Amino acid sequence: MPLVHGENLGQRLSRAGPLPIDEVWDLAEQLCAALRHVHTAGLIHRDLKPDNVLCQDRGGLALWVLTDFGLAKDLEIEESQNRAPLY
Repeated sequence: MPLVHGENLGQRLSRAGPLPIDEVWDLAEQLCAALRHVHTAGLIHRDLKPDNVLCQDRGGLALWVLTDFGLAKDLEIEESQNRAPLY
């Protein structure tokens, strides 16, 4: 995972208060895209919270990055372990 320079969403909310609506929409769009990618790969993040969303400034544009997959679950492994025996 690349090094992301910037603050997390929790820090930003504490420092500046609620995000302007245009930033909320941008954040939601980027997080939904990240979660869609993660779910397509067969994973569930399981720890989505402001401290696990980093904001990196890209020339005045915010790049939101979903981090901390320490509690993530692989759905394929989870399903195979919970599957009843076929006999």
